Order: sequence, then C-alpha cells, then structure tokens
Amino acid sequence: MIIFVSLILCFLSACSDEKEEAVVTAISLDQSALTLKVGEEYQFKVSHTPQDAKTPGYSWGVTDTTLSVKIASIDQTGFFKAEKAGITTVRVTTTDVLTEDLYPLVSTCKVTIEPAEVEGIQLNKSEITLKAGETETLTYTLTPTQVTNPEVEWSSSNSGIVDVTDGVITAKDIGEAEITVTIKNTTIRSSCKVIVEPTPLEGIEIKEDNIEVFVGEQIDIPVLFIPENATKQKINWISSHTHIVSISEEGIPVAVGIGPSLLTAVTEDGRFHASCRVLVKQIPVERIEFEQAVYTLEVGEIVKPEVIFYPENAGNKNYTLTSSHPTVVGIDHRYYVQALARGHDATITARSEDGSKIASCVVRVRAK
Repeated sequence: MIIFVSLILCFLSACSDEKEEAVVTAISLDQSALTLKVGEEYQFKVSHTPQDAKTPGYSWGVTDTTLSVKIASIDQTGFFKAEKAGITTVRVTTTDVLTEDLYPLVSTCKVTIEPAEVEGIQLNKSEITLKAGETETLTYTLTPTQVTNPEVEWSSSNSGIVDVTDGVITAKDIGEAEITVTIKNTTIRSSCKVIVEPTPLEGIEIKEDNIEVFVGEQIDIPVLFIPENATKQKINWISSHTHIVSISEEGIPVAVGIGPSLLTAVTEDGRFHASCRVLVKQIPVERIEFEQAVYTLEVGEIVKPEVIFYPENAGNKNYTLTSSHPTVVGIDHRYYVQALARGHDATITARSEDGSKIASCVVRVRAK
C-alpha cells in the first residue's frame, strides 16, 4: 500500500510539471503582409509558441485605415473577404492566454486590397424592337461582379435611326441600328440590335375652329398627330378660296386677299383630314402724316399734298381732307389744294377712313 501511494504521488507531480511547461508565449499569423483584389478571399492560419502547448482561443477582427469605410470582413475562423479597395489590418488575439501585463497575445497582417479588373460586360438585352419615338433603357452586368463602376462608352451604329445617351436609347426613324457599350480604353464590349418599326398614324386634329390673319401673312395652324409619335407626319393644305388663301410652292398657306376661306389639312395618304375657317383682314392703319408740314402757295397756285400711311402695306388708304379756311384755301373733290386769296394761314386736316387717324399741315398764301 505504501508503495502504491508513492507511485500515485509521483505521477501527479509529473503531470503538474507538464502543465506548467506548456504555456503559450507568442502567436503568429501565416502572413504578415498580403495583397488581394476586391472579391477575393483568404483563409488565415495562426500558430503558437511553443508548438506543444495547448491551442488557445482566438478572436479575429479587421481595422480599416482607408477613410472609415468598411472594406473587408473576417469571421471567427480567420476567413477573410476583400470587399472594397483600400488598406486594412487583420488582427488576431488570444482570449484565454495573457501576458505578464495581463494583455492578450496579438498578431497582425497588413492587407492591401486592389480594385478588381473587369473581364467582361454583358447588356441585359441582345435585341429590342421599338416604334419611332419610343425609348428604353439598357443596363449591363460586369464580370467579375466586384468591379466598381468602370468608365463605359455608349455608341450607336446609326444615330439617325437610334440614339443612345447613358444607356437610354431613343428610336428616331425606321430601320435597324446596333447599340454598343464598351469599357473605356479596352476592347471589352457588348452590343444590342435595335429594330425600329413605323408607328401608324390614327388621325389628325386642329384645335382652332376659327382664326383671323392679315393680308400678306403666312398662316401657321398647328396640326396634332394621333399618336404624337406617328412615323408619317406630312400633310398637304387645301384652300376653299385660293384668291383669299393661296398655297405656296413650299406648301405653306398665305393670306393674299380679304375675306373668309376654309383651310383643310390632308394627310399624305389621304386617309385623314381636319379643317379650320380663316378670316383674312386688311392690315389696319396705325398712323398717317403729310409729306410736308408747311406749303407756301401764291394766289391761284394748286398743289396736291401727299398723305403717307403707316404701315406702308396698310389695307385701306382712303382719307378725307378739310380746310380750316376754305375761302382762303380750297379743296376740290380730287383733293387738290388751291390758294384762293390772301388771308390767314389755313390748316389742312387729313382723316383716314380706317381708324380715323389724323394728320395736318399748314398752307400759307402769299401775293404774286
């Protein structure tokens, strides 16, 4: 019995000595500096000294040094994911082993994350059919997906048929074109075929029922096409009274006479029409004046004062003349003015028939 007890005490003493010797004094990551690209992953490994000591518990983390933006993540097994470009530090600490100063053991690795290089680009559609006037937005995906906003260029093989701006395509005319998106300064690209079909015209409309214009004016009557993006939007004008409204060689209605006329817009294929009544009026007189302010005549002398109308193309240039002293200066039915006798100066007044505009001049009579 004494021998057995002695053996047990020796065994327990030996075990106690082994535990005291197997104390972890340092830990180390398998990498002290590492470079990855966005989207890449890495499994860190940690070793401890002495190697025969029991593996301690670990806590993993990352410390970003680029702005304050989270650019990477790591789980509690040391599995690291590079998420954005920048520089970060992987840090592993012991959770159950402390230094003499009661701090955990630490090991770090500086990780530089570089932007991922684009390998491919793919549009969301390879072929689109639109009608003239319609729009659609194309989008693209990149390979690898971690590539961050590369600069791209959009182009159309025929901008007269299909135009493109930042992926928004606009069908302009009937035909086909190819839209291409290209990674700038590379040959990496993707294309989409766009077929533009005609948009049939369903009708036309004129909002105005009656309009008034002056002689000499071009007549601009807005015609509404239904639908608005109809492919063929050409019309011809027909006038019911061409001596009032004529159609120029360019197909533009022009007011040439006084009175009413019916203008009708007819589509090129003759299927649809719309009309508007037009009343053409003469241009009103704005003002009148005599060519001279003062006329000096001898007794018996005759003159016809000229009355000037503004605007020059005023429609009604009829007027009347009156004398303030008809016994001194008389006016005949043809509006000739004659000096009859010496006396007071006479004022000749002209009054327009259109708008009663007034002008005057002075006639002075002197002896022969």
